Amino acid sequence: MLHAVKEGLLLHKNSKSDVKFMWNIHLAVAKKYTDNLREEAMKGWAEKLAQGWLPAPPRRAI
Repeated sequence: MLHAVKEGLLLHKNSKSDVKFMWNIHLAVAKKYTDNLREEAMKGWAEKLAQGWLPAPPRRAI
């Protein structure tokens, strides 16, 4: 049994189709958010590299 307090959902194996549908919508929105966050981070890294930034500090010769 899963309680989604903010959404007011109580999900379990015998949940009604409306509850399952709302849960799937919340999952899709969360997936969209994380996918978009990754895309934006990758764009930021690509821009930094294009400007000549190194992905890590240079190592010192010993």
